[in-house]
Amino acid sequence: MIKKIASIKLTVFILSVLLLFFFVGIYIPQISSIPENFKHNPQQFYNQRFGVFPGSLIISLNLNDAYHSAIFLILLFILILNIIACTFQKKFNLLNSGFYLTHLSVIIIISGFIISNICSDNGMVWIKEG
Repeated sequence: MIKKIASIKLTVFILSVLLLFFFVGIYIPQISSIPENFKHNPQQFYNQRFGVFPGSLIISLNLNDAYHSAIFLILLFILILNIIACTFQKKFNLLNSGFYLTHLSVIIIISGFIISNICSDNGMVWIKEG
C-alpha cells in the first residue's frame, strides 16, 4: 500500500489533475467574479454562458468555486500523503537534509492552504473614519 502511495505515477497523476483544476479555475468564471446581477442566481449566469447542461455540471461539481471544492482539497490531501510516503522511503542522511527540508516546506505550504480553506471566513467590515 505504501509503495502505491509513494509512486511517482501517482504524483504525476495528481499534479496533472491539479493542473486541470487550475485551468478550469481560469476558464470558468469563479463565483466571486460573476456580475452582481447574477450573484443571487449563479445557475442562470452559467446556463447563459455555457449552456444548460454544462452550466448545471459546473454548479453540481462546484467548479464555479474550483479552489474551494471538495475534489480539489482531497487531491491536495492525497498529494501531501504522497510526498510524506516518498520522503520516508529514502534513508535519512545528513547530506539529504535539503531534500527533507524542501519536502517539509511543501507539506507545510499545502497544509496551510487546506486549513485556511476549510477554517477561514471571508467577509467585509466597514469602518467609519474618525
